[in-house]
Amino acid sequence: AIVKNWLLYATATAEQEMGAGTGKLKLAKVYDMFVAKFPQIAAVLKFAKFCELVDEALVTLRHLMESNTNIQELSCEKAQMHSTSGRVIINKIDCEMFNLVYTSGGINLKFNTAVTVNVSGTSGTQTIALPESGASVHYHVTSGSFRCSREGREEDHLIVIGDGDAQFDLSVSSGNIVIK
Repeated sequence: AIVKNWLLYATATAEQEMGAGTGKLKLAKVYDMFVAKFPQIAAVLKFAKFCELVDEALVTLRHLMESNTNIQELSCEKAQMHSTSGRVIINKIDCEMFNLVYTSGGINLKFNTAVTVNVSGTSGTQTIALPESGASVHYHVTSGSFRCSREGREEDHLIVIGDGDAQFDLSVSSGNIVIK
């Protein structure tokens, strides 16, 4: 599961950095990243099997970008996601870095642990359950509202809840942000 989650992150990163029409270059980049991150696995994994795993990650990535997404658990160092429309629901997130950019739809994320989180969208409601320990939440809503059901210190689009260690940056142009 760790390798598959990491491959999802790596393929999304390569897609974002290199764009369309560069498939072989992206595969080479992801493979180089894989060898650096997992040298022991890379030593025994045949390249053909690696290519199959990357293809599976690409299918998952396309699905995440094109439809409603409901993930029970996401655990990884870094997650980078893009969604065009539909709902994105992730029921348990343990990530050091989490980044989601979306165009429209409802976002429902529950963080167990996090260090740095960025969620940015054009329209729709973001419902974010913070880690139990709390977080520092920078927020920006152009047209809509911000609501928080947890106690915290608030000043100038920043609310600090609990220990405030995790850093959340949340923005939506037309919609709402709800913190739980």
